[in-house]
Amino acid sequence: MTIAFIDWSLDVECPHCEKEVDLVLYDSDSGDNSIAGLIFTNQWDELKGWMIECPYCHNDFHLSRVEY
Repeated sequence: MTIAFIDWSLDVECPHCEKEVDLVLYDSDSGDNSIAGLIFTNQWDELKGWMIECPYCHNDFHLSRVEY
């Protein structure tokens, strides 16, 4: 039997400190996995305006869009 694994990330650069933030980890830490639900049901537009707190510099910013 051959098993496939999904390995994914949703990366965004913080506009304040310019560090890369993986929103999959960010979303997993929040416990609700809202981002994953919207991505895997093709509701990407629902993420427009999503507020993100950078885990590095702790400044807030909003997601403009998701591109594939």
